[in-house]
Amino acid sequence: MQQYKLFFADLHFHTHYSDNRDRASIEQMLQEGKKRGISILGIADHNHAFDYRKWMLQREEAAVLQGRYPDLLILHSCEITFLLGHFLVLEPESIHGTIAEGYQFLYRNSELIKVIAHPDPSKDEWHERIIPSVSAIEVINGSIDDFNR
Repeated sequence: MQQYKLFFADLHFHTHYSDNRDRASIEQMLQEGKKRGISILGIADHNHAFDYRKWMLQREEAAVLQGRYPDLLILHSCEITFLLGHFLVLEPESIHGTIAEGYQFLYRNSELIKVIAHPDPSKDEWHERIIPSVSAIEVINGSIDDFNR
């Protein structure tokens, strides 16, 4: 029988680089994930919270932390928000924070791994148009506070 290794991943966490209530540093999020047995972590701050300078600072910080945490896989990703919803894009080259960028990643870059983030099943519009373009659909979404209750 072939051997398999099971990885637990959180591909959707926000940090102080984002524009919401998550004020933790990348390192704090890595430490919390590690405590919970997560070995693959995807930084997914919102694209509209970035300019190119901030994107590069975050990228450099993630690279330094990858050296400190060799047992974790850190993905430098982002959550792109536009009219049809929210999408996690794993390891894009750069982020500029525009709606046009969301369409570009979704339709032009077929080699990127794209995940529908916190889908709303009551909105039917994205089903037929988007699902053929994505790699996965997020099924659990919450915050560290949700897990500490």
